[in-house]
Amino acid sequence: MPEFQRREARTKHRNSPVERYLIYLDAARKTGIFMLAILIVAAIAVNWNHIAPYLKFWLNDITHLKILGVEIDREKAENEVDRLIKKFEGNKSDDEMQIDATAARGALARALNSARAIAGTRLLWVDQNPDNNARELSFLRSIGIETFHVGSTSEALKFIPVIRPDVIISNISRPKDAPERLGNCPAHYYALPSWANGYSSLDQLNLDVNSGKTEAKGFALAEEVSKLPIPYNELADKENSRIIFYTARSGGISSSQCGRIVTNRTDVLLNEVVSVLEESNWRMLGTAHDSGHRSVYGQSRRFERRTLSFAESH
Repeated sequence: MPEFQRREARTKHRNSPVERYLIYLDAARKTGIFMLAILIVAAIAVNWNHIAPYLKFWLNDITHLKILGVEIDREKAENEVDRLIKKFEGNKSDDEMQIDATAARGALARALNSARAIAGTRLLWVDQNPDNNARELSFLRSIGIETFHVGSTSEALKFIPVIRPDVIISNISRPKDAPERLGNCPAHYYALPSWANGYSSLDQLNLDVNSGKTEAKGFALAEEVSKLPIPYNELADKENSRIIFYTARSGGISSSQCGRIVTNRTDVLLNEVVSVLEESNWRMLGTAHDSGHRSVYGQSRRFERRTLSFAESH
């Protein structure tokens, strides 16, 4: 058959109903795949806050606890616990930080077991003397927690909306902080602390603490956080507080209605941090729990990565 006849035959075949139908099906298939891809991308974008945690933990599983640059170094964490124990193990006075070695190592074991709920979370430490807490901060960083430090309640209130912490640790005695009447978050002492010179009555001490007339001004942090807009005020929720008071001079003899605990025990501090993060992010642990009152704040915001304009605490 001559070449021109073969070309004519092919042209007729391409224009036949069968060929046109096949071309239509191919175009429809490509269009359908494209539209499906658009729908998938849109669905991911709309539900990113819910998808990101699971994506992160999937990456966690395949990279051995190294997630988006956040790494849990077990050996380093074990060394940090040993240093903490060595630092505090000789302390016996109620006015000193104390530690139980077994409980401290238990906090590390819990943190490693709950790495999915802990790695990449953020902690804000409020204390005018950051060097006093350097060893504790080093341990917390070793288990994958991002730590930030400020020296006053006013600084903390500025930083909270920026870093969106999952947990706050605060001391109580901050002489430079302004006095604050405790309306939403009253505090209570069960015994006279060593700093309460001149007080002979617990009633008077508690009256002054709640009116802001004593040096126990750290309690004002919880008061001010409780007044912040949603979701930041959830950090001071009375039923599920994520503010831990860590202090030698008032630990174990005082409480705050908007604080989780007041302690001078380092092992208690470490275990409480782990507990807060487990409770806030319990959905990530892969077990069936009763949800109770849980905040979406900690579940959705802790996975954001952003460049911060201030240095991480060391």
